[in-house]
Amino acid sequence: MGIYRLESYLEKDVPNQFCWQVSIKKLADEFRDQTNRDPVMIVDGSYSLRTIYVQSGEEWMQGGQMKNFVKTMKKFVSTFEGIGVRVMFFFDGITQEQKRGEWLQRRGSQIKKVMDLFNNLNNKNVEKSKYSSFLLPPLIGATGRFIAKFECGCDVRISISECDAEIAEYAQREGCFAILSRDTDFILLDGARHYLSIERLDMAKMTTVTYSREGLLDFLKINQQQLFLLASLLGNDTVHFHKLKHFHKRFSHTGYIFEVLPGIVEYINKWNFIGYYKDEDLREIARDVFGDENMANDLSVSIKSYLPPSRERTGITPMNDIQDKNWQQILELAREKHCFSQAVPSMYPVMLGKAYELSISLENYGSSDTVPTAKIYQPLRQRIYGVLLHEKPTATTVKEWCIDSKTIPTEPTEVSVMRICNIERFHPGLIKLWDETCEPYCRWHLFAQSLTEEKKLDAKMLERLGLPYAVPVAVLFYLLNECTEVLTEVDVDVILAQAVLVRLYTCDNLKDIRYQHAEPTVIHLSTIFNRGVTTVLFLLSACGFELKEAMPWLYFDGKLFQQKYNEAKRKRATQEKLCEDKKEVLLKFREMKRLVLPQISWR
Repeated sequence: MGIYRLESYLEKDVPNQFCWQVSIKKLADEFRDQTNRDPVMIVDGSYSLRTIYVQSGEEWMQGGQMKNFVKTMKKFVSTFEGIGVRVMFFFDGITQEQKRGEWLQRRGSQIKKVMDLFNNLNNKNVEKSKYSSFLLPPLIGATGRFIAKFECGCDVRISISECDAEIAEYAQREGCFAILSRDTDFILLDGARHYLSIERLDMAKMTTVTYSREGLLDFLKINQQQLFLLASLLGNDTVHFHKLKHFHKRFSHTGYIFEVLPGIVEYINKWNFIGYYKDEDLREIARDVFGDENMANDLSVSIKSYLPPSRERTGITPMNDIQDKNWQQILELAREKHCFSQAVPSMYPVMLGKAYELSISLENYGSSDTVPTAKIYQPLRQRIYGVLLHEKPTATTVKEWCIDSKTIPTEPTEVSVMRICNIERFHPGLIKLWDETCEPYCRWHLFAQSLTEEKKLDAKMLERLGLPYAVPVAVLFYLLNECTEVLTEVDVDVILAQAVLVRLYTCDNLKDIRYQHAEPTVIHLSTIFNRGVTTVLFLLSACGFELKEAMPWLYFDGKLFQQKYNEAKRKRATQEKLCEDKKEVLLKFREMKRLVLPQISWR
């Protein structure tokens, strides 16, 4: 989010002394000439994925067009490489608790839009553009970092603490050329030589706008410490904007930023504090602004967030006895997997004792006829916790922030860690499981045992099928055995047919698919399947699998999913027709279906 409405203020009259348009190639050439080093640009992945996807114009309602987005991302990276700029990505890893209020507030805003969307979907002329910018398809948000890593060959890092601060600290330490984002916090942070706006990025001309903190300070006639307080009193992720509305009305009844910001600058200057703000200074400001001196702590945390961070080496508390030292070694391995995007980002936080998060997806939270996907996959998550925390028996519960109704939770839910029966037979320990010398069948056996409670997939047949097709098979097997009323056999056929066919379609083929309108049933079915995919990827990570061959662009496309659904439901297409009369597709389809529904046979 950055600083509330600051971007609007900075970009009102471009160019000005703190914001102007630039040629990225020219800046990169100047950097190379002056430093004799190749320019490295850090892309703030958490903000940029949404912008890149929306600008690509790909369909998003039925779960996204993963294969086409891979192509878009490759083009994005190669365009920068074409002007000699190496691209690396940073993504958020762990939500900081001081930002939990902001996280919940955003979820509340999103859920209203999702419910509005479902209320209007029966209108065949629903304006997709009205909704496209606020919510990414779940698979894009969950696996976009892996597109950057596996398909684009970029260096990808996942944050341990505050992502913005980690990006800035890394950029400054490594002497990076630029940070590309839409987060105005980077105007205040000491980081790369340039902060570039992704929202104003013109890929054809390779131009955008850049910002100058020094120019802003000079224009506002304030110092750096005052700028940090200004950011805090405008509203950011730590000091929430809704707590400042009454204060802002002192300067503008309409909340107009061009009246509010100068008013706050004048307000700050009246205090006449010199140097760093002391605790008593902040308590005095908090009493005046909020009528609550306890808000001084929030102001302090906010101001310190713009200061250079102390580097966190491990995030792990030293331990003493043998069992704890084993757990410490496991955490160090998990941390490395996390930081270098070798596992799903939810794994390491859970192992540290932090909460699991599941945000908003495209499902009708206001309907009593559907089961929220967060609840559908909770038993599987609990067994995954059992795999991850097997060697920490004192861990009996995990906190979850999961959106599973139209009411946003105010407290996390504590769920039990479920350990599968006789787990010692299947679980050799995470250190061995995550080692590259571990026998593949050992992983497949644990995966199959952990997937479902009673009826089990055949681990040998699943291993023989292999990745990526084992992922949709696992999702469907789970749903058919643990949430029996969610899928029909026709739904299974649709999911399997498109999973096998998507590899044979070019991006142009997928783009050319046409349909009349998006249907709530298709959207919800897609969401159920894709939430299952992300949960199965979590299990694969826990079991030590390499994720490259498990990625969803190998077996899912939203528009192809819609097309196959229409063929199956409206045209009553046979399995042969769903598989487009391609013999090799039909054979793979039937091999997968035998695993999902072992009793099914064909004449």
